[in-house]
Amino acid sequence: MKAETKRHRLAAAGLLVLAAALAVWPGFPWSARCRHMIRRLGLRIEVRAATLTGQHPRLVSLQGRLVIRQPEARALAGAEVEVIDSVSGWAALSDENGWFTIRDVAWYPDVRYTLLIAPNPYQARELRMDAPDGDSADYAIQLGELSFDRACPVDIGQVPGRQSISHLTYDKKNADYYRQLFHALTTDSNSDAEKIAAVNHYLSTRLITRPEDQRPEDPILRDSEPPRCAIESGTRYCGKLALALATIAESVDYKTRLIDLLSSGPLCDAHALAEIYYDDQWHLYDPTSGLSYKNHLGQVASYKELRLRPDLMPPGGPPMHLPALRNLDRDCFAGLFQAGIVHYYYVDK
Repeated sequence: MKAETKRHRLAAAGLLVLAAALAVWPGFPWSARCRHMIRRLGLRIEVRAATLTGQHPRLVSLQGRLVIRQPEARALAGAEVEVIDSVSGWAALSDENGWFTIRDVAWYPDVRYTLLIAPNPYQARELRMDAPDGDSADYAIQLGELSFDRACPVDIGQVPGRQSISHLTYDKKNADYYRQLFHALTTDSNSDAEKIAAVNHYLSTRLITRPEDQRPEDPILRDSEPPRCAIESGTRYCGKLALALATIAESVDYKTRLIDLLSSGPLCDAHALAEIYYDDQWHLYDPTSGLSYKNHLGQVASYKELRLRPDLMPPGGPPMHLPALRNLDRDCFAGLFQAGIVHYYYVDK
């Protein structure tokens, strides 16, 4: 009887080992998720161990330069870079020389980072690396030159742990309202650019800047109210106007996303805008000012174009709802775009 029990235990152990192997074996649809869960568990153990030794995790910035060697050596410009399982969710877009800065990444001794590098929506690679010494006084860790060629190709749609993308629920209850408003505002517009510009300009009139016009708002209710409230009653927040623009565009089947920009300076001001997809590319609109910016072809530029071509953005004062930036020089608003620190929100219709 004891021998039979022992055989059953060995068989059960064998099945458990086999199940564990199949869970993480490459090629299965669930393997990436399982490996990610194991990696997250390992990170928690590392953080706990560092805390027990008195090395409390802290936030740092990661700075580096992306390069590509094949077919010829050059800087990898305009690539999205993020740290998998980042605590803050900020990503970076490399500039025309390949330089990038990722804000607010957790550091502790012996930490390993997994960087996701995406030059375009169809191509991505992962680069795993040990963090250099994090004892710098300014909390910035230099990663040096990073070769895209040495990174491991991945399916960007199947990468777990991406914190730079959030999803917002589409306001179906008021869908008819948004469609009717869109058609009312674009009666005299012909092209997609003219239509979105008309809606963008209208929403800029809904920004509340004068104290006497500000309505009392409950901070709990304010975060949950639908975009229709910001349209009808006005709002002080760029994020609500950006969401209103995206929601109106989504109601008539435009693909949209919100972009949160963070400055690289000590003020850490943020600004929200909306990108609308038409004519096979993204176009950036700022509904707090009603503005957009043109590229060299005379088309409304995307955020990526403004990041790579700072000269496309003329000097101008920051919006009224960013008073801290308004106390600085007139070019500081362009610095929000040039910092390359971003977070994306997609509206799930």
